[in-house]
Amino acid sequence: MRHVPTVYCFTGSMTTIRALWHQRIKWQSGTIGDLINFGFNRLNWREWMQQGFGLICVVFWVLWLTYNGAEVAHGHLIPNWSWLFYPAIFSVVESVHAWRIHGRDWKDMLLAATLIKALAYTWISMAWILASWWVILRGSTKDLWNAQYVAEGMEGKMTPERAVVPRRRRRPISAALSLLLLMVLGIAGWSAAGAGISPPRPAAYQPPVRAYQGRYATAGNIPVLVYHEMNNGCRAVAATCRSADPESVSTAQFTAR
Repeated sequence: MRHVPTVYCFTGSMTTIRALWHQRIKWQSGTIGDLINFGFNRLNWREWMQQGFGLICVVFWVLWLTYNGAEVAHGHLIPNWSWLFYPAIFSVVESVHAWRIHGRDWKDMLLAATLIKALAYTWISMAWILASWWVILRGSTKDLWNAQYVAEGMEGKMTPERAVVPRRRRRPISAALSLLLLMVLGIAGWSAAGAGISPPRPAAYQPPVRAYQGRYATAGNIPVLVYHEMNNGCRAVAATCRSADPESVSTAQFTAR
């Protein structure tokens, strides 16, 4: 037996979003149904963790988009160059994966580097995660194999209705996910309404000292960073220095109690 690193394996994939959707709904709902029927044990705990991680991703994206959308709507979102750090790392990783694909072209590299493909697949996958849980928890008996055949343009073959997860097994999970849904909607609504959002920064963040000129009568009330000179353009005995230099204070103003 020899290792031949130049051999490539090609696999067929769905050619339309509709066909991909029905394929993944079939796989995902089948996995969820089997996990619920078998319960949690040492042989399938990893698969349970995968399902939990998928739901966590859905919650994260819902809250992230809601919170940042509210920040934009309230004018509180201030762009920062540091935001590009993690997207840049992901872009490099996706580009490396795309580069290793046999038969790649410039379009594949562009989609990988811009993260368009990765983000689109992420959002679509979250949609079929939710749709699959809905199929199982509502006890649907729809033939998912036939739905995929039709989506791929092939002649559908009607099969007997598939078995559903017993209601007694679905109820606890339905209750837990309903509670999670209410919590997520509550937090999302709270963010969208503006509660808990940081207040806007003071207008004219340009040098702050100009906002304080002549407002303070004693040194104890003057922010330390506001001034750096004494008696520049005003008399030492002046109660308040009102010179053209907003960063100057008088001796009397500085020593007053």
